[in-house]
Amino acid sequence: ELYNGSFNIEEDIEVEDLEKNINYGRFYWEDSYPDSHLFSLTNKLIKDKNPDFLLLHTMNIDDAGHRYGGLSKKYENRVHKLNYYFSHYVPMWQEAGYEIVITSDHGMDEKGNHGGDSKLEREVPLWILGDISKEYKEKKIDQKDIKKICCDILGVS
Repeated sequence: ELYNGSFNIEEDIEVEDLEKNINYGRFYWEDSYPDSHLFSLTNKLIKDKNPDFLLLHTMNIDDAGHRYGGLSKKYENRVHKLNYYFSHYVPMWQEAGYEIVITSDHGMDEKGNHGGDSKLEREVPLWILGDISKEYKEKKIDQKDIKKICCDILGVS
């Protein structure tokens, strides 16, 4: 569930409601929304609300891949920018006690497509940071297993 229902720009850009499935949310709707802003908002949400689970969904790499292809220099540059944000924020989030899973919902082929069966489209990176990572070290993990890993971290069957 990405939203608490149908997304309404005027009402759902910020959510703070303990009665909803997503209690606290900061949402955007344009693929070019800067990842730098998203990481900053995420960090503020962590500091202010200390959520049990938080999903940070960036779009800048995906946007560059669709525009220029998954093997383009612009795509690669977006990956490097994201690496900078991770290196800045992840240590703070770990210090706050968070287990962190970093992955992608899909890959991107050289033409900017995804949803197919090529290796570029199906194989995605996966980093698991925290105590739970010991359980998954040295294992080949299928993308379909990521949901189970997140549920394990949360203690959800």
